[in-house]
Amino acid sequence: MKIAILTSYGTRGDVQPYLALALRLKEEGHEPILVAGLEYASFIRERQIQYAPMRINVREILGSKACGALFNGEGKEKRDAMKAWGKALSAHLPDILDDIWAASREADCLIYPPTLYPAWHIADKLKIPAIISFAVPAVSVTGAFPAPLLRSSDSGHFFNRWSHRAVIMMLTLGFRSIVKEWCRTTLKVKPPSFFKNYLSRNGMPIPVLYCYSQKLLPMPNDWNDSTLASGYWFLEREEGWQPSPELEDFLSKGSAPVYFGFGSMPSADPERTNRLILSALSQSGERGIIAIGESGMAVQEGHEFVHYERQICHDWLFPRVKAVVHHGGSGTLAIGLRSGKPTIVCPFTAEQTFWGNQVHSLKAGPLPVPQVPQQGFTAEALSEAIKTAVSDPSILKGAEDLGKEIRNEDGLRKAVEFINAQIDKGKNS
Repeated sequence: MKIAILTSYGTRGDVQPYLALALRLKEEGHEPILVAGLEYASFIRERQIQYAPMRINVREILGSKACGALFNGEGKEKRDAMKAWGKALSAHLPDILDDIWAASREADCLIYPPTLYPAWHIADKLKIPAIISFAVPAVSVTGAFPAPLLRSSDSGHFFNRWSHRAVIMMLTLGFRSIVKEWCRTTLKVKPPSFFKNYLSRNGMPIPVLYCYSQKLLPMPNDWNDSTLASGYWFLEREEGWQPSPELEDFLSKGSAPVYFGFGSMPSADPERTNRLILSALSQSGERGIIAIGESGMAVQEGHEFVHYERQICHDWLFPRVKAVVHHGGSGTLAIGLRSGKPTIVCPFTAEQTFWGNQVHSLKAGPLPVPQVPQQGFTAEALSEAIKTAVSDPSILKGAEDLGKEIRNEDGLRKAVEFINAQIDKGKNS
């Protein structure tokens, strides 16, 4: 079966799980094609997976001056950044929609994120099975917990359900004029009405597949049987990968360090973050490894207790560290939890805060240390979280126990079984 997998316009962490899924589908005899932003072409092709472009470079847009405050800005600065992001996305959307149509025309099954909800029309036009997939439970209404994409606390069954409905409306009401024109001129199908339900097709709910572990967040009893949280989808490192000699040397010359990495997006103030980490390490008495990535952070010389790396293979490194400090992105979170090491989440966004709170509730890490507002993100707060993570017996045991459970899961196997079942249902309908 030819399966088109559309990825969300996001960072590498949004693409990597779906590359792992494509590899497993290929092993099972399917022909996957992975549709992703332009910056991920070589990343996907190096794994011998067919790639189709989506004409957008999210890292470039979010790294622009106009959008720079999207994650760590506040007040008017953040609102202006959100407007700039919406304007940039609106400008790219006609090309993106044409790209996903071109990549999907020969597909027998379509997998897409809720951020690309117009793919519903492609599946309907081609009369092929469709599956919505995401790393966060964003489109399944429940009273068990509030919508992760909103900064909201548990407010009881009724209000939790309404928070999910609000998110679904936000996700599926955007850019309707562009979508209508695309339906009319490109797909040659009836444009959607304002009240179009994008979570249903032919009177039946569209299957939803989430790539996170039920060990971290159990599936609620009020979800229907067409929804599955399969477990994480891990992309194993390439054969022959070797750490740098400098990294191995640093690891060999002292106690296990604490890892710091805040994602692949440029930081609004990389040097402040750098100084804050160094101060937190000094106060906690721990050694550290800092992943520079695309943050714009500069190496600070003269600190023997810290080592900087531009790119690090997380699944190799994390079993060798004492604790993992990161922003709470789904990819880094998954590998950190699998390693069985305490996790300290320093979130920018609502869903990252949600995951950080889940980690804490399972005693796999201390309370999150938010990076927004910036005045609350201090060396003292981070230092205290580090001290708690590496010394609290309940956290050390909670992280180890959760790691064992996640290592015993095979999320990719469950995901492929779910996809095959939906394809079979489509054949028989």
